[in-house]
Amino acid sequence: MSKHTKGPWEYKGTLFGDRNISSEYGLDGERLVSGRQHIACIPSASSKHNPDYFAMFLANAHLICAAPDLLEALEKVLATTSSADMDYFALEMANAAIAKARGES
Repeated sequence: MSKHTKGPWEYKGTLFGDRNISSEYGLDGERLVSGRQHIACIPSASSKHNPDYFAMFLANAHLICAAPDLLEALEKVLATTSSADMDYFALEMANAAIAKARGES
């Protein structure tokens, strides 16, 4: 079982006036019977003052939602590609990104 909440993660709904990122899966990796598992809260109040902040928060939300998919894809690429076929620096970047996502760096 992974330590992070199982994806997919979705950006929707509100929590305390802000939009949030959540999953249908709980701590045990099983689909929740009711409700959703909270992942992160994305501020929306700043959009009233500066629309550029809202655009930035929205872009961050999309990146956060993609995180489980990106991690899984990168792990599969490394598992199915020989290191001889990969650029050394790309391989190092991929391994560093995976370690960072797992909290190992």
